[in-house]
Amino acid sequence: MLAMKEFIGKVTEEEKNEMLNLHKKKMGLEELPSRLDSIGLSDITKNIVLEKIILESQKVKADVQAWWNRMFEKYNWKKEEGKACHINFETREIFFD
Repeated sequence: MLAMKEFIGKVTEEEKNEMLNLHKKKMGLEELPSRLDSIGLSDITKNIVLEKIILESQKVKADVQAWWNRMFEKYNWKKEEGKACHINFETREIFFD
């Protein structure tokens, strides 16, 4: 049986676009390491690039968390420990899983 998703609220188009951009950036960064072998970088260069990917991934993760924190504060949503949130990019609705 599928778990019911709990509706939290809805964000503006601008807020949705901000999260969508962060999501696209996160997905791109996750894909990059698997492509490094195919472009023929030296091991040293590959390690430098991987370090930059890791640092940028950490920054994006922090930006995503900051976005969620801002939304919960702005809309006065109640946080629930142990529950993950997600956004439906088509409807701009926010749910707990």
